[in-house]
Amino acid sequence: MVNEIAVSLKKKIMPEDAPYKYFIAVGMVFFVFLCVLHYASGRPLWLDERSILENITMLKPHQFLGPLRHSQAFPHLYLLAVQSVSKAFDYNVYSLRVIPFVLMICAFFTWLRLFRKEEGIGLNYVLFILAWCGSNLMSYYSAELKQYSGDVLIAAVFALFLLDQRNNLNDKKMKPMVALKYLFMPALVLFSYTANFFVLIPLYNLILNVRHNKKTIPYTCIYLVSTIVFVGLSYYYDARHARVVEDFPVYWNDYFILTTSFSDFVQSFSEGFRNIFVRWFVETSLVRRIMTIFLPFAVYFLAVFGFRRFREDKGMLLSLRSITPAILIGMMIAGVTKCYPFTGTRVTLFIAPFIFYSIIKGIGIFKDRLPWVYRGLLSIYVLTLVSTSVYVMFKYLALY
Repeated sequence: MVNEIAVSLKKKIMPEDAPYKYFIAVGMVFFVFLCVLHYASGRPLWLDERSILENITMLKPHQFLGPLRHSQAFPHLYLLAVQSVSKAFDYNVYSLRVIPFVLMICAFFTWLRLFRKEEGIGLNYVLFILAWCGSNLMSYYSAELKQYSGDVLIAAVFALFLLDQRNNLNDKKMKPMVALKYLFMPALVLFSYTANFFVLIPLYNLILNVRHNKKTIPYTCIYLVSTIVFVGLSYYYDARHARVVEDFPVYWNDYFILTTSFSDFVQSFSEGFRNIFVRWFVETSLVRRIMTIFLPFAVYFLAVFGFRRFREDKGMLLSLRSITPAILIGMMIAGVTKCYPFTGTRVTLFIAPFIFYSIIKGIGIFKDRLPWVYRGLLSIYVLTLVSTSVYVMFKYLALY
């Protein structure tokens, strides 16, 4: 009896996940520190950023409804927000990058909420945070004028919305707040081109669910009309100008999936697919080779467990396990049709957190059946990302 009381008291004072909480807190602070460190360095604008700056300073707000100068592609409403903020500070480098900086920090914490909703708090949660810290690109693009940090946030918002659909698809009556979400979610395509990869998934889920719950028909109608309106506005005033610029097919040709021959297809697809899984960390041959170790396990997890979850959800996409392969397939189709680059670290940055999740879950498939393999892979993963995290920190410190 005394022992039971002691154990109970110990759990209250020191919960089972308490050690993880310390690592979680340190990881959160460290990633934010990396972003602040990079942002505060005031790194000079590079070529694309200078081209965007000229658009911001030379164009009036109503001119954002047409093509941008220097063949630049940038979500026009997002650009308008950057213009509004930076103009008050005479377009200095910090004001130009403050919105992307804030969006990346918001993306980080939104993804943590999303991961917690899917997996709970535990070792995998710590590993997910470590992936952000060890990714040079996630902190680098927090201090980048272009829209890539916003893409990461929009992807998280859509994924969180899809996870919440698990509940509202079972609603027996229409809820005003849920209806408002369905009304305005498609508007995110006005702020991020990559939102187009996600915007039809909620509609797909709604249409499938109508067979089982006719009460969701109003949600379906609201979301359908809203999607048509906002995607139409995005295309007419923004995306069509970005897509038809003279340099688009030439500049991004190496990032598409080539269909000129079978060998070109295989080579471009395999290289692009590998890049999607390994390029998010430090760009050295050693790190790329190490991270390639995890690729087959991540793919196996998505193929087997993603499809299993897909069947459990009756063909709907309501989990990161099924959403991730669906987005990857969408990226492949876009790459083949040359609608959107299949790879390229900047334009596909939004997929990085999905890959972090896939790698962590891929490592976990060995936990029960082959624990020694699991411990070995886990050790390689942790040591590599701790090392790259320290490397990234010193790289940013060198800017001062």
